[in-house]
Amino acid sequence: MKRKWFDPPFHSIRFKVISMTLLIVFFSLSFIGIYFYQSMNGILRDNADDNLTRLLEQTNNNLESQLGIIDTSIISFLSNPVISAHLEEQPITSPYSKQIAKSEIEEQMIYLLSNNYLWENDVIESVVIVDDYGDSYYVFKNYDNLKTQINRNLIVYDSSMSRSEDTQIVNPAPEQPIIYFVKSIRSIVNYDYKGKIILGINEVKMNGLYDGILHYGEASAFLTDADGSILSTKNTSLLGKKMDEGLATFLETTQFSQTKFKGIPYFIATKKIEKYDWTFVILIPQKQVLSHLSESIGRFIPIAIGILLFFLVLGYFFSSKATRPILDILKRIEQIRKGDYSTRMPAYKELELNKLATVFNKMSGEMQYLITNVYESQLLVKESELKSLHAQMNPHFLFNVLETISWHARMSDNTEIYEMVTSLGYMLRTSLAASGQQKSTVREELKYIDFYILLQKKRFGERLQVEIAVKDDLLLDSYLPKLSIQPIVENAIVHGLEPKVGDWRLSIGIFMDDEMIFFVIEDNGVGFARDRTEARGEHNHIALYNVNRRIQLLYGDLYGIGIESQVGQGTTVTVRIPVDIPNRAAISEQPRGDNAYVPSTHR
Repeated sequence: MKRKWFDPPFHSIRFKVISMTLLIVFFSLSFIGIYFYQSMNGILRDNADDNLTRLLEQTNNNLESQLGIIDTSIISFLSNPVISAHLEEQPITSPYSKQIAKSEIEEQMIYLLSNNYLWENDVIESVVIVDDYGDSYYVFKNYDNLKTQINRNLIVYDSSMSRSEDTQIVNPAPEQPIIYFVKSIRSIVNYDYKGKIILGINEVKMNGLYDGILHYGEASAFLTDADGSILSTKNTSLLGKKMDEGLATFLETTQFSQTKFKGIPYFIATKKIEKYDWTFVILIPQKQVLSHLSESIGRFIPIAIGILLFFLVLGYFFSSKATRPILDILKRIEQIRKGDYSTRMPAYKELELNKLATVFNKMSGEMQYLITNVYESQLLVKESELKSLHAQMNPHFLFNVLETISWHARMSDNTEIYEMVTSLGYMLRTSLAASGQQKSTVREELKYIDFYILLQKKRFGERLQVEIAVKDDLLLDSYLPKLSIQPIVENAIVHGLEPKVGDWRLSIGIFMDDEMIFFVIEDNGVGFARDRTEARGEHNHIALYNVNRRIQLLYGDLYGIGIESQVGQGTTVTVRIPVDIPNRAAISEQPRGDNAYVPSTHR
């Protein structure tokens, strides 16, 4: 396809001026953006290091404070005189004395817990004392499933007996998120073994006390023991399991580092709790730390686009002034290409451009003369050749055959074949007669269309719905180029309606306005992609192009065909010709009404 004068001229002076301007601005803004990004990225990473270190210290202090309260609570139980006295008196053989001892010990345990911060915040879940003779004394936060809770503590007690440490910690599990602190009880007199005290710490509550200081929504915190097993985290399904190998490598370092966890980049920092040989780990997604950078880039991009658009407009303005004379020349050359040989170039101040305009005007004048005297003569020759071809046909034999078929159909009461053959005969007779005259009345054209639609309805049935409306019956006597509307109707059915699934609607409206007759042919077919106001000689539209050329040759360029189409919505073709009614005054005095013409096939 030839390039139109208004297509993007990638090799034009205007394009090069605008492109160079935009490239200079673009590379300048890119350099600024990259420098800004690198600077902000470094600042935010330094801030993240400081914040994460401070957050880690704060969290670690909070944890150590809780552990200190746990140690203090254990010491308070061990140093309580009532509890110590009863444990020193062991063994107690009398059941009644045992019950009194149990009651007094548990009463002291409740008293000691009454002002305990961790007990009030549900961090301490249970306190159980088991003496050397297997008697147990307990206080639970919740006495539901009491037997299960006692058995669970006794299991912890039994497992601790195989270990020699005075202080032991039993890791939690997903189904039992409780950390047990187990400490041996020694006599204050001779340091003999007297039993064990077991403190049950609710890991979920303990995690909640420090998890609240993690300001980043997707941050994660882990508390691990010396073996890398997870003691505390928000995700209880990880309790008691080993730390991910990719994260475990950071347990021995205290530096601010970067890593990937489950494919997501994180900032990571660790802190040792020396007393228990625990390690506290904080993970923060890098995207959250650098979110301010993304926001800044998000604000920078619209500003950069605004600057680019400003320079685009500026470059377009200056390039337009520089290239306007060239565009004027191209515009008029395009007009000549379309057939307007009367176009002329204006005079210019510049000597070179004015000389070019003079040569151009002379050339267009000579072309107009050649087209008028040579091209139109060739058209007349072709028309004569066409008439000659029509004359070579012998229509009488064809008409006689159609009459014979029509007679047999009628005698056989086959009305459908009779109507189809009659319609076909009329259409052939009209087509052959068209070679002898250029115009026919609107009434004759509608009759021809009527027979064509009858044949199409025999083919497609009730699926094809056609409506024809004539605003004023005076228009039926107006002349138009013969067989100029039927090709448009045929084009609408063949190329517009046939490819469509569903019902087909076709309407033909005829009205007069400002001494012009308008024929509006509208369908609800598939439509096509290009909007146009004039018919073009392209694929599937050669008939429209030929009709348009015939109208313009007869009446001039002010008349012709306009097309509006949308894909999937349908197509509207408007034919505009001058009113051509012989004896118009005499005809207008006769009675008439709106929408007078109703085709026989649609009554």
